[in-house]
Amino acid sequence: MTETARLLLRPVEPSDWRSVQWIANDFRSGPYMLYDSAMPDTDEGVREKTVFFAKSGAVYAAVRKEDMKMIGYVCMWRNPDFCEMGYCFHSSCHRMGYGYEACSALMSAMKAQGVKAFVAGTAIDNVPSMRLLEKLGFEMISRDRTSFHKDAQGNDIYFQSGVFLKWMGKNG
Repeated sequence: MTETARLLLRPVEPSDWRSVQWIANDFRSGPYMLYDSAMPDTDEGVREKTVFFAKSGAVYAAVRKEDMKMIGYVCMWRNPDFCEMGYCFHSSCHRMGYGYEACSALMSAMKAQGVKAFVAGTAIDNVPSMRLLEKLGFEMISRDRTSFHKDAQGNDIYFQSGVFLKWMGKNG
């Protein structure tokens, strides 16, 4: 478990499925849902996804200390040479610094375990996510044309995405 001033960051547990559903339903109804793969929308599907998160050991619940509510999650998928990071926070908690607080704390914890670099991806039009990655010290290393969803006719809906990199040096 990692702790910050306002958050407890702990591995997701299967019992977190209702919180994961709350966060996923909020994301699904927001303006950025086209920029990520779809989360399940049924109770059964969310339960299964949450069990997968828990078994992976790579997904961390961001729990607000003041009310012990899970307000988001951060994924840290370890590879031999780097860690792929992702995150999702409920929109009621946006623009409060929780994403930065959680990601920077987990990046520091991963650095202490020997991770030397982090990779993240987001849509160029997802301005809040772009700002978070910039604040965390990531740099865009490539752009791509990406699709996670289809339109009513079954055609891919494309958007411009970026791949971002953060090297963890002595001070990183």
